[in-house]
Amino acid sequence: MKRDQPSKGRRRANLAIQIASGAFALLILAAWTAGRLISDRTLPTQFLSWLPTALIAPAVFLAACVATRQSRPLARLVMLLVAATPLLWLLIIDWRVQHFLTRGPNTPQSGEIVIWHWNTTPLATLARWRTSHNVLNHEPTPNILIITNPPPSRAWQQLHGGPPLSHRRRGNRFGVYADAPITRLQAFSLEIPDLPGTSPPDPGAAMLVEIDLRESIGRRIVILAVDFPSDPRLARNEIVARTHDALERVREAAHPAWANPDIVLGDCNTPRHANSLRRLVGPQMTHAFDQGGFGFNATWPGPQPFLHIDHIWTSPAFPVRRYDVIQQPHYRHHPQAVIIRPRDP
Repeated sequence: MKRDQPSKGRRRANLAIQIASGAFALLILAAWTAGRLISDRTLPTQFLSWLPTALIAPAVFLAACVATRQSRPLARLVMLLVAATPLLWLLIIDWRVQHFLTRGPNTPQSGEIVIWHWNTTPLATLARWRTSHNVLNHEPTPNILIITNPPPSRAWQQLHGGPPLSHRRRGNRFGVYADAPITRLQAFSLEIPDLPGTSPPDPGAAMLVEIDLRESIGRRIVILAVDFPSDPRLARNEIVARTHDALERVREAAHPAWANPDIVLGDCNTPRHANSLRRLVGPQMTHAFDQGGFGFNATWPGPQPFLHIDHIWTSPAFPVRRYDVIQQPHYRHHPQAVIIRPRDP
């Protein structure tokens, strides 16, 4: 018995769907590729670099499947392999699946230190801070905690059961909490001009802090914390250029140790592989996730984060064994934690 042939109108509709699906797949793939290759070197491609691969990869692959369902086998194979590029990037670069068996436990071993960074902007009320101590008890518990927009002092005192971080200092919009002496701290504005319509003003901020870890690891550690403006209209390369200018002014007038921080961290409001961030930290530093991260580790916005915009980089003297984002559905930013095994001084 012969199978009924589709009508002429049905064939035209199927052809239109295939053409539209193919055009969609190629357009999205081209936009994603431009964002990854050109990154935020220009303002238009800055927006393309923010396209989340976790959403792009399945969309492109499914559209390619629809577009090639009646193609010749070789053409279909080639198209699907090209469409699989974002998926491979997602697994190998964005999620680092190759780290699955090499990260080790999420509790620090002898000779290791734990550093957390957390932008707590949404935690504006004391009542919310009273419920946040469970976050701070999450493994791995920190030896050093850098908070952007920290809570009032009285709120910190009520974090019953939190880590015993007895050394505390504040500067500008940062708070530093550590289990070792904080020997030097300098916070300053980045003086980034706002665009028209920005309210409230946000010039950005940075902080350099030195912590004496000689009792635990035999050396001091210098950390640079940054908090970049969140306005998406601002060119990230310009923000980084102004950050370098502000750092040079501080370094010339302050301590020589500020010249080469061991760790850079903060809320950068741009994804991990951005060109501007590579310019910020230089070639010697490596992102903590690229050393010890695994899987989907978006930090913003809660409760369903899809962008990784909070970051930690370390110098070769402070290699990262494990990087984790502590997912907390009640907060807009999610804390990030690293376990570091410092090399011998």
